[in-house]
Amino acid sequence: MRSLSKNYSLIIGISAYQHIKPLSASVTNDANSIHALITSGSLGLYGSANVQYLTDAEATGAAIRAALNKLATECLTDSTVLIYFSGHGAQLLAGDQAGAYLLPVDVRYGSDEELANTAISGKEFSEALRQLRSRRVLVIFDCCHSGGIGETKSPYGTEVKAGLPDEYYKVLSKGWGRVIIASSRPNEVSYVYQGDKNSLFTKHLLEGLQGKALVTGHYVRVFDLFSYLQPKVIAEQPNQNPLIKAEVEENFPVALVANLPVAVLPKTPEDDYKYDLFLSYRHVDPDQQWVKKTLVPALKEAGLSICFDGDYQCFRAGEPIIKSMQAAVEKSRYTVAIFTPDYENSGFTELENLMAQHLETEASQVAGKNKRLIGVLYRDCDMQKLSLRLRYKRFVNMLDPVEFKEGVEQLVYECREASF
Repeated sequence: MRSLSKNYSLIIGISAYQHIKPLSASVTNDANSIHALITSGSLGLYGSANVQYLTDAEATGAAIRAALNKLATECLTDSTVLIYFSGHGAQLLAGDQAGAYLLPVDVRYGSDEELANTAISGKEFSEALRQLRSRRVLVIFDCCHSGGIGETKSPYGTEVKAGLPDEYYKVLSKGWGRVIIASSRPNEVSYVYQGDKNSLFTKHLLEGLQGKALVTGHYVRVFDLFSYLQPKVIAEQPNQNPLIKAEVEENFPVALVANLPVAVLPKTPEDDYKYDLFLSYRHVDPDQQWVKKTLVPALKEAGLSICFDGDYQCFRAGEPIIKSMQAAVEKSRYTVAIFTPDYENSGFTELENLMAQHLETEASQVAGKNKRLIGVLYRDCDMQKLSLRLRYKRFVNMLDPVEFKEGVEQLVYECREASF
């Protein structure tokens, strides 16, 4: 499991504004529910010591800025960072202070200048996100609440509009590993139904995080979460359309769901392959020991037939090794390349993956079968140092125990369901 000490969350909920129109208590309820879910340990990824929680009187401009600074100081490149904000957002549509703002509990609006000085501008918040080293940042906004901030014009006649514009979300998503999810489009409101504890958006967000957004394995991933909650919200309220902005290549995990029922494996496809997987790896430790002692037993337990050079039935005594390698690649549904810093330092592993890629090229003209090589990453290495012909594919990640289990499930899926 990923170390809980390196993942962080910041949860902000404001309904009891001090100087502008307050919001429904459901706004604070939403933040309370997100906080309760995270600190209960149900999401798996986040340690309670790394959760910052600001509601109502605590959520001043100074406190929010301090919390963002704390995130920037503590988070790491591979940290997962979840930021949730439910409260007022506003736009000044003209004048010297024009722009989008998040409104802390102590914001004042006696003039455009006072609003700008007591709110958190889009530029300031965007800069705070840029200070985060993490490449796994999810920011969730529920800012388009009905009723506005209580006034429509400043003393100087400048129009102020509730909510946040689309351009604001686009700017915030700039930067590697940034995903922004908003509860609705800028011209819509976030609905709360009478009798419900949470807003419509957060209700489905909570369900998705707790497992209903799972696609495979045990991790709820960021794009899968949005793919789950958007249609759920629209189905109940067509006038509310959640949106997403992202500048990221990885569908990174945002929650971990444990204690899932064991899946029943489908039957083996009826084809001419003798083995499901041929394992191509560098014969040095720790790679060799990991393959033989950890990977092979797990794959066999999952019901897959494995070919590797440690099995005398696959690599016969006295037989030329290159002939055995060729037969292993040809007779296996997939060749699995174990990518580590040592992988390409062997002519044998290079030959094995070249043969698998050649079979891919030959099979590319056959409908439904144009994949013969799958990469597995089990210990950190500089992927840019791998040759382009290897790193162009999406890898199966087995860097930690939970991802290892999920990786096994992915390989089972490719050999069983995806092979039909």
